[in-house]
Amino acid sequence: LTLESGATLTSGVLSANANRWGGTNTYIAMQGGSSYTFKAGGPLATAAQVDEIHGTWIRAINGATLDPTVRSDDGYLTVTATGGANPTPYSDWATEWDLSGSDTNETANPDGDALLNIEEFGLGGNPTSDVDSAVYPVYTMKSGGGSNWIESVYRRRTDYDDANVQLSYYLELNDSLTFGIWTNDGYQAEVGVGVINAEFNSVTNLIPTDADASFIRLIIE
Repeated sequence: LTLESGATLTSGVLSANANRWGGTNTYIAMQGGSSYTFKAGGPLATAAQVDEIHGTWIRAINGATLDPTVRSDDGYLTVTATGGANPTPYSDWATEWDLSGSDTNETANPDGDALLNIEEFGLGGNPTSDVDSAVYPVYTMKSGGGSNWIESVYRRRTDYDDANVQLSYYLELNDSLTFGIWTNDGYQAEVGVGVINAEFNSVTNLIPTDADASFIRLIIE
């Protein structure tokens, strides 16, 4: 559950013996300008002990900070999130995948696979699992009309060019992994675009087999 700026939420008793708010592996992500009030039970009855719930039931996101205040008259604890940056599709994505700290960086690779976070975001991968082969670009040999070529198909977010996303996708070719220079030319870019779902399209590129390139990579930045 994410509380956006201006949102408020009130719930019942939350004690240290609870298995996270709302059930297993559930927590409240609070953006700056939101507040959450709950009935504190057991050791969570004072503001000094609010750290017991930080990172378990309540988390500040997008650089916000949490400010707890105990209302002594009724024992309710109000936690307010202040400051922080405005959320973006990327920060929302990182929150949905339960990333925190340096693992939220675009260049981080928390699952240790072949994709950085920005590439996982751009392709629809899972940054917490190293099994992402289903979203990798696909390269297939094709022929026709007396010519041969390599067909490259990759996934692209449908909102890639929105102002708050601004992702670039392009291929680079190289004739050597050791000494060559990667260049963004020598192929036909975006010869076809197909619909995968509401969030992703497929983009087709053609690389002639007589091009001076033996290696191809997709850049997302």
